[in-house]
Amino acid sequence: MAAVLLLAAMAAVSGCGRKEEGAAGPQVSVERRGEGGEGGAVKLHDEGGESQVEVWEFDPQLEPLDIPLYPGAALVPGSALVSRTARGDKVLLSHQAEYLTPDHVQAVTLWYREKMGIPLEGGDQEATWVKAEEDKVVKTVMVEEGEGGTRIRVMELRGDLDLRLGG
Repeated sequence: MAAVLLLAAMAAVSGCGRKEEGAAGPQVSVERRGEGGEGGAVKLHDEGGESQVEVWEFDPQLEPLDIPLYPGAALVPGSALVSRTARGDKVLLSHQAEYLTPDHVQAVTLWYREKMGIPLEGGDQEATWVKAEEDKVVKTVMVEEGEGGTRIRVMELRGDLDLRLGG
């Protein structure tokens, strides 16, 4: 999963800089860490400076997120990831994880409505909540019907939310 996220980050980063005619494009490097590819880093160097996205796995039981978790939901293996994105003096830290429950999507969305209020978008079959907490913290919950039950994706963003990659 971390490798997939790294590839996605690399694809996103590689298209970020605007290329003027005759100008060199951004330079991208990828570094894998861990024997099983549990994490790594993508570096982008362009005319605006250097950006780096690091990704690694974490254990939500040891580092719990301050986001309500639906009772009995099981962590999807390999989905608990941390990413640290840096450019200049700006840093954005993201913790995300995906959970699965056999419960019907309507039951899960109703539970999250009680915990987080009215969703930003969606209804009873899928919904997304976005909550801006203290300064520079955003928490999101996405609930949708999926294969094998209801999928719950949680994410916490902390730091410089205005960070941009590329020129």
